[in-house]
Amino acid sequence: MSAAVRFPESAIRLNAALVGTLVAANLLLLFVAPAWLLPRSLWWGLLLVPVALASNTLWSVIHEAIHSHLFPERGANDRAGRLLCILYGAPFQALRAAHLLHHRFSRTRRDRTEVYDPAQTSRVRAAAGFYVQLLGGMYFLEVLSSIACLLPRRAIDWLAPRLEHPDSTGGLVVRALRQPDTLGEMRRDMGAILLVFGAAIWLYGPHVWMLAAVILVRAALVSIADNSYHYATVLEHPRLAMNAVAPRWVARALLHFNLHGVHHRHPRLPWFALPAQFEREGAAPDIALATCLLRQLRGPIPLDRLPRQVS
Repeated sequence: MSAAVRFPESAIRLNAALVGTLVAANLLLLFVAPAWLLPRSLWWGLLLVPVALASNTLWSVIHEAIHSHLFPERGANDRAGRLLCILYGAPFQALRAAHLLHHRFSRTRRDRTEVYDPAQTSRVRAAAGFYVQLLGGMYFLEVLSSIACLLPRRAIDWLAPRLEHPDSTGGLVVRALRQPDTLGEMRRDMGAILLVFGAAIWLYGPHVWMLAAVILVRAALVSIADNSYHYATVLEHPRLAMNAVAPRWVARALLHFNLHGVHHRHPRLPWFALPAQFEREGAAPDIALATCLLRQLRGPIPLDRLPRQVS
């Protein structure tokens, strides 16, 4: 585990600029475009294209907030994370719990998205679930499952043990979110999400297909990237992930998320410290980013085809 890195003022200013830019872009998407621009001309809808294409940058900044890497002051970090998550469509605490469990259980039975056991599941059934999740289902699962936080506390307590399964972290996520303070925050954020997106749908009116298109692109881009750095890697090795080589501007737009192996080995390092750590380790990139993303189209992998970590 790496020691925490001191935040230089330049990194704090840059992170603040990223947060501000992403907030402005999503306010454009949700309110400014439908209320003021589209009534003048539908050509203003072209402004939504870069907002959609910035979905992975949005997730990368949220990811930094999840690890408390956006700002050195925890309150500012979490407030920025909560605001971005409302605009993303899922509560901050839900994404934080799920992601931290990913670090704990990655490549174990609970978290190996592309792996199936032929003795229990056919390839056709495994492929159906895999491609749905790959092409947008992961995002929609995060968003839709978060609505459960609006259930009465007794219903959530009843649900938690029933979601527990050795092949999933779902039950563990629900257990982590049942604390009164956490649940209260999630409910407030979920209420804000429903209000924000409900208002946006109303404002778009007959042009709501534009908002839907952006959300579908966001879902696809985030979902495709989610497991790409782990696909077909060694099992039972939570700290293992691919480091992908990418053009400099792409790597910066992703906040060096392509150096995912470095991140899993050193989760306490903020994004701006990952390249230097990669250089210190002296390793070559494992794969090109485009290959890393596209190889997932091969589909699910039988359990017996992947090696396991040797103790």
